[in-house]
Amino acid sequence: NEEAARNDYNLSPSRYVVQNGEEEVQPLEEALVQLQEAEEERREADRELAGVLKTLGFGGFDV
Repeated sequence: NEEAARNDYNLSPSRYVVQNGEEEVQPLEEALVQLQEAEEERREADRELAGVLKTLGFGGFDV
């Protein structure tokens, strides 16, 4: 791609994604709540994966 060549093949997304100049900053408390929710979803997915692996004979995966 010519544009990539002009940028010395730097494929950093910030070179190619146009932003409107506004950054959305979340309040810390809100970000922490979202992080906690995401961590719980991850833990649940880990438990489900461990269960599937166990039924397939791949035991020993502690979550």
